[in-house]
Amino acid sequence: MTLVYRDGKPVLELTRGPVTYKMSPEMRETALQQAIPTIPLDALRPFLSRPNVVGAEVLEAAPYVVASSEERLISGAGDKVYVRGINAEEGKHYSIFRGDKVYQDPETDEILGYEAIYVADAWLSVIADISTAELRETSREVLIGDRLLPVVDDQYEANFYPHLPEDSFAGHIISVFDGVSQVGQYQVVVLNRGERERLEVGHALSVYQAGDVVRDTVSADPKDSVTLPDEYAGVALVFKTFEKVSYAIVMKANRAIHVGDRVSAAN
Repeated sequence: MTLVYRDGKPVLELTRGPVTYKMSPEMRETALQQAIPTIPLDALRPFLSRPNVVGAEVLEAAPYVVASSEERLISGAGDKVYVRGINAEEGKHYSIFRGDKVYQDPETDEILGYEAIYVADAWLSVIADISTAELRETSREVLIGDRLLPVVDDQYEANFYPHLPEDSFAGHIISVFDGVSQVGQYQVVVLNRGERERLEVGHALSVYQAGDVVRDTVSADPKDSVTLPDEYAGVALVFKTFEKVSYAIVMKANRAIHVGDRVSAAN
């Protein structure tokens, strides 16, 4: 059946035999609602939604767990803890963290910050000089002395858009998460450069494996040694920046990457 118009009126007409349609090439445009996705947010969400790097002054000023209920030495999900130093204006939802590893610049020995290891989520049930917090979710045991920072419900972009730094850039990998010695694809590393060096979210950086120091066995001097050239090892994408350090995810690894390897603007 074919719908046709006769004398301005629609009419169904029986069509016998094959119907031939003449097709011609044409361009069709479809509006892009958003940029092509590059990294799934779920892979990075824990690093984006929780405090990860803090300065010494923040660490010292943050509220802290002063005691646990029922005289426990460690606490977990469902337990209560008592907290000192809460500011009532900062809300009731907090992350508990532990100031652990010191981030230090390998070139200048400057203290760049402290790694804030996420421990638990806590909700305040009583706000007072000594506040009461209920532990809702824990990734490890909560200890006396652990610090608290308010949770901020920030909205993050679902995608990151790679681009090159406008200025020349050089830095180093100073730490890697998950306690591994060799870094591979999709692992998160810490760089000794941050916002003060104009590093931005989305900056694509080349990673170079540091050249080994080897003894020159041909030289007449038995103590003579040389440093081999750095070798291209992969690409890292910056996804979170702080004042003095940044987090990057390794997008491509051609060879093993280690703490101490160099990063620079991607070619």
